[in-house]
Amino acid sequence: MTRIGPLIALIAALVVAGCGSGDGDDAGTTAAPTAAAPPPATERATAASGRVLNVPSSYATIQAAVDASRPGDLVLIAPGVYHEAVEVDEEHPDVVIRGADRNKVILDGRHELADGIKVSAGGVAVENLTVRNYQVNGVVWFTDGAYAAEGRYTQGWRGSYLTAYDNGLYGVYAFGVQHGRFDHVYASGHPDSGIYLGRCKPCNALVTDSVTELNHVGLEFTNAGGDVVVRDNLTRRNRVGIQVNSLTKERAAPQVEMTIEDNDVFDNQDKGAPRGSQGFGAGIVINGGRENVVRGNRVRGHRAVGIVVLDSDTYTAEGNRIEDNRLAGNRLDLALQTNGTTGGNCFSGNRPRTSSPAGLERATRCGEAEAIGVGRLPRIAVPPQVDYRTVPAPPAQPNMPRARTAPAAPAVGRPEAGR
Repeated sequence: MTRIGPLIALIAALVVAGCGSGDGDDAGTTAAPTAAAPPPATERATAASGRVLNVPSSYATIQAAVDASRPGDLVLIAPGVYHEAVEVDEEHPDVVIRGADRNKVILDGRHELADGIKVSAGGVAVENLTVRNYQVNGVVWFTDGAYAAEGRYTQGWRGSYLTAYDNGLYGVYAFGVQHGRFDHVYASGHPDSGIYLGRCKPCNALVTDSVTELNHVGLEFTNAGGDVVVRDNLTRRNRVGIQVNSLTKERAAPQVEMTIEDNDVFDNQDKGAPRGSQGFGAGIVINGGRENVVRGNRVRGHRAVGIVVLDSDTYTAEGNRIEDNRLAGNRLDLALQTNGTTGGNCFSGNRPRTSSPAGLERATRCGEAEAIGVGRLPRIAVPPQVDYRTVPAPPAQPNMPRARTAPAAPAVGRPEAGR
């Protein structure tokens, strides 16, 4: 790690913590799982019952309503604070869980419960509510142990109009699942990442119209690739803005083929954000990722580096295209830290004021591995840990339109569409 300098050592240290929660997964297996039963979300028809299961007027708890649900049902939650850890297992697919008011339907773990809502069924959407004060995740979609061992993916997921804050690791988390999206999410106060997508290839996923701030990493993607689009998000005042990783700690390495475009990535070095490890002061980090496109983003105000491409401990960064980004106010706009060659990574149209190595755009050609020097990166002090439980609550967030009356729309039929 000494070759790549102090800053990148700090960024690379971050990825040790930036991985799965361990739900039904074995570390160290790198083969990508293949989609299998249950049927893919693109092929599965939902037998919509049209029922509305009201909490608490008809069911005292959210869990009771989920347990009574059938495919196509809407679990509609009235305003209130609910001290529950809700689980949606494989017996309850294609269900929608929705709050009547995003800011007034609150799941609160009181720092005693593990996950707010934990989903292993396919086709489940969670909408228009707030999750806070859980020890691990706010809302998590995952493939359970049996499916994971057989190399399967859960099919169909969606998280929309969700607020997640002050949970012990992640805000919203999708792991080992395909065909889904996060949209209109707000996440803050997480020692790992606000929004996470991992261990899926192809993921067939969209992350859009979301805000992350005061997390260690705003948006994080580990071994996530194949039809992944990250677009029109705002990530600000985290310790690191957006990070893409190739890690052997999860299946489906290396990470490949993601598009990160038209995002606002601002001022990601906030000492008030909790930390999971050492990363600090970077806008967009590609850590061992391959064949990604990073374009049209606005990246500004970073004390260390705006956009950096580097080798991970076990994978070289190859074939990444960094194009037409707008860079301003970064101590170092662009950086490439690989094994002494360009690795087929290329930088064009970014107009950097500074880069490492110097003249980076002139020295790289897409798809060609050419010799290139290794530049120095700035040293930057990493602020001490912040207790995630003390990060201030966010302001009220926009509600889902027609939340009380819109019919259930389970996460089937390519829910990542609409780009």
